[in-house]
Amino acid sequence: MQAAAPILLHTLTLTPTSVTGSQPASGGQVSGTYTVTAGGGASGWEVVTSSRPNWITVSPTNASGTSVTPITLTLDPNEGVARTGTITFTTRGNGAPQTSSYTLMQVAAPIMLHTLTLAPVSVTGSQPASGGEVSGTYTVTAGGDASGWELDSKSNWITVSPASATNTSSTPITLRLNPNRGRARTGTITFKTTGMGTPETASYTLMQAASPAHTLTLDPVSITGSQPASGGELSGTYTVTAGGAASGWELVTSSKPDWITVSPTSATGTSVTPITLRLDPNEGEAPRTGRITFRTNGVGVSQGTSYTVMQASVSSMVLFVPGAHLNEEVIVVNPATQGRLRIHHVEQGTTLTLRDLTSREVATYKELPEGDHTLPLGRVSPGIYLLMIETATGKRLTKRLMIK
Repeated sequence: MQAAAPILLHTLTLTPTSVTGSQPASGGQVSGTYTVTAGGGASGWEVVTSSRPNWITVSPTNASGTSVTPITLTLDPNEGVARTGTITFTTRGNGAPQTSSYTLMQVAAPIMLHTLTLAPVSVTGSQPASGGEVSGTYTVTAGGDASGWELDSKSNWITVSPASATNTSSTPITLRLNPNRGRARTGTITFKTTGMGTPETASYTLMQAASPAHTLTLDPVSITGSQPASGGELSGTYTVTAGGAASGWELVTSSKPDWITVSPTSATGTSVTPITLRLDPNEGEAPRTGRITFRTNGVGVSQGTSYTVMQASVSSMVLFVPGAHLNEEVIVVNPATQGRLRIHHVEQGTTLTLRDLTSREVATYKELPEGDHTLPLGRVSPGIYLLMIETATGKRLTKRLMIK
């Protein structure tokens, strides 16, 4: 038979056995000498951390061996009602652990009275839409048991400087408003005291007038009809006029197609400004539409207005003359380059006439023999042209030709 394991008896001694009296609300180290001693079969001791309130600190929190260990007890400041907390110690090692506790009481926070004064007590009248610093002298003063003041909240279009103070003297502040580009608005700035005790708050309410109105006039109000594929300056007189509180106007360049040119692109003041509109040639197969937008600038709500420009394509200008038409077997190498026009599958006796987009004849090649041909273009300028093909038998077709 084997004997049972010896029973290891632990002992745990706190000296003194209790913490007497209530500790001050200001917190700090508990006065006096406190020790923890493990004995018997214990190998040491430790604080049961799960039982310790977070406003009590014990140092050290454990020890090995059975010697007397001094400890310090420290309390956080109490900013509320009176409170009581318990810290429990337990032995470590083989055997049945022993526990012992200290109970600490801390008095309630003293009643700290704060005061907060704004001078003047309000901001009178409505501030201008242009913004800027609010006229007048404004001060914030914390008093009583407060240690200072700070900005608690504000509308994002209001700036306050300084935003805090760490004293109870009268502090001058400046109030600045952003320009208002919309409707009339109202904002609030709130201050509060800092330090132990119940904070006091005080507020200013500011009103800012609506942004002045802008006007923008285009004359004429629209561009009628479709512009020719050949491009160039639009006929007629076009003007842009900014008015009201606008300081001028400008072209919204991000909205303008690159095939439309506007000159000038901006103007300062509210006088009538003539503009010219110029289009690049439309070398595409389809008509195109573009929008040019103008807007006012300056303090206030910007106004915008637009012209819509339509431009025909070259293909939409090609008119087939009456009579039997050629089929698509005739091949024109397009574009024509290096001063030469190349054409294939020409019938015997075919005549070619090259015209610009105003129908002006610029070159003629008469009664060509059957086959493929490379024809000199001479001094024909680069651009878009119409090549009119007519055979000896009266078949006719007009093709678009680009010359580079």
